[in-house]
Amino acid sequence: MEAPRRNLNRQRQRSRKTWVIVAAVLLVVILAVVIPVAVVISRRHHSTGLPSEILLPLYIYPLAGAWEPLYNALNATTDLTYIVVINPESGPGNATTPNSDFLPAIQRLNSYPNAKTVGYVRTGYGNRSIDDVLQDVETYSGWATSATGIQMHGIFFDEAPYAYSAEILEYMTRCNKAVASASGIGGNKTIIHNPGVIPDSQLMQDSTDITVVFEQSWGNYSAQEPALKALSGDRSRYSYMMHSVPSSTNLGNLVDDMSLHSSHLFVTNSDSDYYASFGSNWRSFTELVPT
Repeated sequence: MEAPRRNLNRQRQRSRKTWVIVAAVLLVVILAVVIPVAVVISRRHHSTGLPSEILLPLYIYPLAGAWEPLYNALNATTDLTYIVVINPESGPGNATTPNSDFLPAIQRLNSYPNAKTVGYVRTGYGNRSIDDVLQDVETYSGWATSATGIQMHGIFFDEAPYAYSAEILEYMTRCNKAVASASGIGGNKTIIHNPGVIPDSQLMQDSTDITVVFEQSWGNYSAQEPALKALSGDRSRYSYMMHSVPSSTNLGNLVDDMSLHSSHLFVTNSDSDYYASFGSNWRSFTELVPT
């Protein structure tokens, strides 16, 4: 009579093992569903901001792993658009193609559907030779046919003038027309001016898609805020770029506040070489931008 009992015990043990396995599988399935939802909810936090994009000046040489924080962010926040400023040599350089470090890094960046690459061009507040500026635009345009996957989708004109004169207006008009007519610049050919401050209203041309009206420290923001909020254009026309943000700042509230009047944002806690590395708050910032 002992054998039947042993068989019954074995059956019960097998049954328990089966239920343990089933429970473990169910737990894995539940976690697979709950964790992504929790991530999305935490990313949304308590946002009171408006849908925005990131405008990132990527002045980091692409050594192995150097752009990985950006690639990680692109993967983690697929609903967020990143306008990324490419700057190999304070411009495109003299070569017709980026060097062997930049080329594969740009190709990888362009493979992300939520990344839009734009080329860096310095204008020297209107003092740089217009021929040199237009040559930089032409060089970026030529990238489209010099190698696959490195086409730019706009131009970021840095050190854009902010004080009006008829000559300056003509200068920047020529810059914008060069981008609009560049056959190798793809997509909507986004044109960005970066004076870093609010420019004279006569320089706010319709052909300029985005103007960086604030590129200063966190400490200067409150003093500039009334003038920034008084701008009459649509928020999609403006960008705020802020550095030196204290670690004690409520980053979510700050980003939400900025997004109410500007839809192209950059925030870092770095207080020097702001664009030469990713600040320690980079990941948090990307997760807090409202979409």
